[in-house]
Amino acid sequence: MVPTGRCAPGDPSADPNSHSAAFPLTVDALQRQIVDRDGRPFLVVGDAAWSLIAQLSEADATAYLQSRRASGFNTILVNLIEHHFADNAPADIRGIPPFTTPGDFTRPNPEYFEHAERVVSVAEDLGFLVLLAPAYAGYAGGDQGWYREMQAMGPERLRSYGRFVGQRFAARDNVLWVQGGDFEVPEAALVNAVAEGIAEVSPGSLQTYHGIPDSRVAQVWRDQAWFTVDNVYTRGRPFTAVSEARSDGTDPLFLIEAAYENERDTPAADLRRQSYETIIAGGIGNVFGNNPIWNFDARELYAAPTDWRGQLDSPGTRGMTQFARIIGGTDWWMLRPDHGALLPRADPADTSQAVAALACDESFAVVYNPSSSPTELDPSALALPVTRGVWRDPVDGTSVAADLSDRDGAIITVRPPGRNAGGDTDWVLLLLTRSST
Repeated sequence: MVPTGRCAPGDPSADPNSHSAAFPLTVDALQRQIVDRDGRPFLVVGDAAWSLIAQLSEADATAYLQSRRASGFNTILVNLIEHHFADNAPADIRGIPPFTTPGDFTRPNPEYFEHAERVVSVAEDLGFLVLLAPAYAGYAGGDQGWYREMQAMGPERLRSYGRFVGQRFAARDNVLWVQGGDFEVPEAALVNAVAEGIAEVSPGSLQTYHGIPDSRVAQVWRDQAWFTVDNVYTRGRPFTAVSEARSDGTDPLFLIEAAYENERDTPAADLRRQSYETIIAGGIGNVFGNNPIWNFDARELYAAPTDWRGQLDSPGTRGMTQFARIIGGTDWWMLRPDHGALLPRADPADTSQAVAALACDESFAVVYNPSSSPTELDPSALALPVTRGVWRDPVDGTSVAADLSDRDGAIITVRPPGRNAGGDTDWVLLLLTRSST
């Protein structure tokens, strides 16, 4: 059995739209979760909306947010200022630039930032956490981001910019600041200046860093007082990446970026895998992405569709809706990765095999089975006898009772119901004991 340990409190609903977080969010006493003002753990059900502020009018931004909220999303990832991925970048859709002198962070344009704050305010009213990048550095420090301008500014002027945006958004309790941006910035002083400027005027603000795929950002930034939430960005397997990050870090951790829908021919099943493997490996949720939604038709990349509105009910979106309902309907914050207790014969390195997590009080378990292969379970990993198992379809949420009668000594073999509603083989298995029924 896994050690019981202490379990964080919380009472999220099975319906992802039944309540909004009571902002602001803070890190809990165990440093495993982020919790709202009422102590409820916050499950990150995120959408990449990088160009939302620069590319959309306030009316279109509101329509997008309302649609995403109806689909169960509660988090968005956004650039405060765009450098490349917007029609008028760095100006917004109205032609209003973020700085009155191009590239000069000490000359913010009030009209631009008033629009940005209104969008963030609408998001707050709808219950969204906004992962807000104040100065996206950009891939390899190139033209996609602001790194060259940041170098020209230097730390002191960037610290002034940090104070400005920190003060500008101080009244918005739904912001988690995202420093960096697709780059391992070699001059840490530039990042620290922005982050410390924010922390100086808004000391309660949560902050993280967005690096390159498979970088271990906590190893670089955890000693900085402003760094409070960890994340993973991976092109590989989320279960492996999150597990490794959890092994040497204690901060709450989420999957900030992985494969996107409509990019690199990513199957819908792989998008769902990202969500469930993150939770099972010890994360607090993930940010999903869909091209063209993330850039709102600003750039045609990877031969993606060109109508972001037509993607609001995509297969990936429907998978996230069910993730919010299935995982949000459990005491998910109690989950700890299974280390061979429940799945004694599984090889976690084999991507075709199931992975599992146990509640820290051993009252229930969640198994993600990506293939049609049977899964062998040892129910003695749970504190009480398993009374029932339920297969949940991650595509449409359908429930199918699991047959737990196939026993070989202590081992139970369970078989997935077949193809799910999307024609794929992945299913989610909930194992429940008397204390969790």
